[in-house]
Amino acid sequence: MTQLPAKNVVAGSVEFGATAQGAGSSELTTVYDRFKEFAFKIGELDGSDTPRIEALKKVMDNVGGTFVSNNLLGTKWSKLLINSAFSGLSAATNSTFGAVADNQVGVLAALNIINEGLEAGKADNVTFDKMGSIDLNDFKKPADGFTDDQIALVRRMMAASKDLKASMLQDLEKGRKTEVHDINGVIVKAGEEHDIKTPFNDFVVSTVSKAEETGKLPVFDESIATLKDMLK
Repeated sequence: MTQLPAKNVVAGSVEFGATAQGAGSSELTTVYDRFKEFAFKIGELDGSDTPRIEALKKVMDNVGGTFVSNNLLGTKWSKLLINSAFSGLSAATNSTFGAVADNQVGVLAALNIINEGLEAGKADNVTFDKMGSIDLNDFKKPADGFTDDQIALVRRMMAASKDLKASMLQDLEKGRKTEVHDINGVIVKAGEEHDIKTPFNDFVVSTVSKAEETGKLPVFDESIATLKDMLK
């Protein structure tokens, strides 16, 4: 396989959700106004500001709101934290992002997944990039537990994607292998390398992996009951 030279590569992340409707067709499941405001983050691999990245931004702005990042590693890790929390829990509970966020156990589990990612990423010397106007560091778990403001913030952040069903869940529905080891599994692996416990990410990996192996979708109430016990 031929590898493209680094000078020919522009990287980025997608900040919206969609659900496959069939061959060559997908339905946008992020609120349209949010999509037009914040859809993509792109950048040069070395973080430099170049004429081509600005030209690409102008083209992509015609599709959805596009931002240029000079910290792609931080961008990727910030996206990973959101994916691990809501894509992971959507798959592990067989529900939408909104169902997870609206459930008190679900939203606290999501915050714990994000916090585990923050700890693992910082141990790996990651500087987290903002997701739109939101600083992922604002979700760090206080000594007394997550605050009402943190719960409200994560719910507001996910409101535009409340109808989104994780691609991992769609894969489970179709009997396909998922990306759980490339999403929550990345946090688990980083935690193991730095002796950081990641029980909530472990739960997602094990639950989704079991669903892959058995062909049986997770049951929302059962997953929530397990997470509730974990939160005690």
